[in-house]
Amino acid sequence: MSTEEQQEGTYDGYDWYTIADANFPEFSRDEIDVFAHTFKEFDKDGSKSIDDKELSAVLKSMGQGVTDEELREFMSIVDVDGSGAIEWPEFLRLMRLFYPERKAIYNKTFVEPARKFLEFTKDEIDAFIRVFRAFDEDGSGSIDLLELKKMFRTMGQGATDQELLEVIQLVDDNGSGEIEFAEFLKIMRLFYPEKRTEFAKKFYGPAIQYPEFTQDEIDVFIQAFREFDTDNSDSIDAQELATAFKAMGQGASPKEVQQVIDIVDEDGSGEIEWPEFLKIMRFLYPQKRAQFVKEFYGAARDFPEFSKDEIDVFVQAFRKFDADGSGAIDAAELQVTLRAMGIGASASDAQKFLALVDQDHSGQIEWPEFLLIMRMLYPDRLKEYEAEFFEPAKKYPQFTHDDVAVFAEVFRTFDFDGSKSIDTKELHAVFAAMGQGMTENQVRKVVQVFDTDGSGEIEWPEFLAMMASLYGDAPAPAPKQEQKPVHTEPTPVKKEEPKPVPVKEEPKPTPVKKEEPKPTPVVQKEEPKQTFVKAPIQAQATPAPQSSSPKVQVGAQRGNGCTVCGKTVYPIESISAGDKIFHKGCFRCQSEGCGLTLTLKNYTVHGGQVFCQKHVPKAAPTSVALNGHLTMNSQAQAPKLNKQTGIQKNVRTTFGPGELPDPANK
Repeated sequence: MSTEEQQEGTYDGYDWYTIADANFPEFSRDEIDVFAHTFKEFDKDGSKSIDDKELSAVLKSMGQGVTDEELREFMSIVDVDGSGAIEWPEFLRLMRLFYPERKAIYNKTFVEPARKFLEFTKDEIDAFIRVFRAFDEDGSGSIDLLELKKMFRTMGQGATDQELLEVIQLVDDNGSGEIEFAEFLKIMRLFYPEKRTEFAKKFYGPAIQYPEFTQDEIDVFIQAFREFDTDNSDSIDAQELATAFKAMGQGASPKEVQQVIDIVDEDGSGEIEWPEFLKIMRFLYPQKRAQFVKEFYGAARDFPEFSKDEIDVFVQAFRKFDADGSGAIDAAELQVTLRAMGIGASASDAQKFLALVDQDHSGQIEWPEFLLIMRMLYPDRLKEYEAEFFEPAKKYPQFTHDDVAVFAEVFRTFDFDGSKSIDTKELHAVFAAMGQGMTENQVRKVVQVFDTDGSGEIEWPEFLAMMASLYGDAPAPAPKQEQKPVHTEPTPVKKEEPKPVPVKEEPKPTPVKKEEPKPTPVVQKEEPKQTFVKAPIQAQATPAPQSSSPKVQVGAQRGNGCTVCGKTVYPIESISAGDKIFHKGCFRCQSEGCGLTLTLKNYTVHGGQVFCQKHVPKAAPTSVALNGHLTMNSQAQAPKLNKQTGIQKNVRTTFGPGELPDPANK
C-alpha cells in the first residue's frame, strides 16, 4: 500500500480505515495497514474477498498454521453472510480471534477511562481516541511534551513549552510527566466546558429526583440509555426498550413492553425519554428506594428544619465523597465535601467538626453526624422552622412537641409546590393517604370550613385547626354561611337574652340544645374509631364502611403507641395488623437480619411480632409422653392467620417519591 493511500485511508478506492475504526477500534492504524496489505496480497483476483485456499495461505504467512478442519471452523465463525468467502470486515473479525488481548488492552486503555467523561458522545470519544493514537508516535500509551506540542499546533492552539508544562501539571494525576488517555480527556473537557454543562442539565438534573441511586449507578443508566437509543433521538421506542430489557436480563413480551411505556410515558409521545427511563429503573429496583429511605431520610427526621430538597443536596454531597461506599467520610473527605458545597473549610476546620460531632468515636463522620455539621453551618434554619411551625402551635396546648413535628412533616410533604399552603388537590392527596375516600367537591367544602382567611387554600395555622378538630380537642371553625336552625320559638327572644343562664331555664329545652354554641367534636373521645368525615365541617361526606380486616387506621388517636418503637402513631403513618398498630416504616419483618418491609398481604403474626413468610419462627420441639414411658418430639406449628379475607385493597401502606419518610427509621 502506498504512503498516499495510507494517508487517505483508501486502497484501490476501498475505505479500509472507516470499516476498521467503526467496528475494530482495538487495532492501531499501523496494524490495520499490515492487515490490509496482507489481505490485498492474497486477494489474487481483486474481488475484495478471500476464499478458503487463499485464507489458508494468509494464515501461514502470518505464522498461524491451521489444519483443514480448523480452517473450516474459522470460516463458519467469521463468514457472517454465508458467501463462502471472507470479505474485509470478516477478515478483521478473524484477526480479533487471533489477537484477543488487543481488545482487552484497548478497553483498559481507552474505554474504561472514557466512562468518566459521559458528556462526550461515543462518536466524539472515538474521534479523541484516533487523535490520541495519531500523536502517540511511539505507541507508549501516553503523550510526552513534544508530542503534545505537535498535537496543539495541529489543533491551531499555539502554546509555549511553559504553558504546555502547566497543562500537564494540571491534569497529570499520577505525576508521570506525560499524558495518558484519561488525562487527555481532561484536557478536552477544558477545551469544551459547555459540553459538561449541557450534559449535566440534560441527565443529572432529572436524576436529582431519584436520590436512591448513586452517581455511579446513574452513570450506568446513562450509558445504557444512550446505547439503546440507536437512532440518537434522545428517546427509546418500544423496540429499543425491548432490547434494553433483554440486555438487562429482564425478559418482556411486546405487550409487557408497551404496558411499561403506557405507565411512564407522561408526555404521551409513545417513547421513553430520559426522565421516564429513570422511572422504569425505579420500578426495576424498588429495594434501592426502601434502603435509601431507611438510611438517609430516617435519620433526617431529627433535622426537620431542612427541606427535602436540601436533604437531597446533602445526601448527594455525602455520597459523592464517600468513595468506598462505607457510609462514612473522614476529615480529609469532609474538607473536600464542604468545599464542593461552596463552604470554605481548612483541614483544621474539618478536624474540629469531626471532634464535635463524632458521637461514636469512630474517627469518621456517618450520615447523622454529617447532618449535625449542616445544622452548625446553618443555625438560622432551625430558628426559622421553630418560628414557622411551633409558634402557631402554642394555641393548641393539647399537642406535644412530637405531635406538632409530625403534623409539620405531613404538611410539608403534601405541599407539593412548596407554596407553604395546601390547595384542594394537595388536601385530596392528604385524605387519600389517610384512607379517606372523599370527592373533590367534599374536599372543597372542607377547605371552605377551615380556610379562615379566604385564600382558597389551607395555610399551616388552618391546618393545625383542622388537626385539632380531627382529634376532638377543638371544634371546627364555624361555617362562613351558617345554616338557620329549625325552632318553634322565635329567634329574637333568644338573641335578647343577656346571659346563658336564663336560657337554660326556658320551659322548652329543645331549642336551647339546638342553640348550643359548640358543635359536636370531629372525633369524640368516647368513640375512637369515628372517622373524620363525621366531623361537623359541612363536608357531608359519606363515612367509609367499617371493616374488621387489617387496614390503615384513619381515626388513630394520640397516645396509641407503635408496637415496635413505642412512639405515637398518627393516621397518615398508621397501619394495623391484628390488634397491633405500627408505623408504616416499622411494619417490617422482625427476624434478625431481614427487615423486609411488609404489606397487608405478606405478613404473619407470631408471638406478638410480625414476620415475612420466609422467617416465621418455628417453635422448639416439644416432648409428648406416651403411656408414661416413651416420649416423642412434635414440631409445634406457627399460627396461620387468614390475611386475605376482607383486606381493604385501596389502602396505601407505602410512600412514593418525595413522600413522608418512615418515623421509626431514626
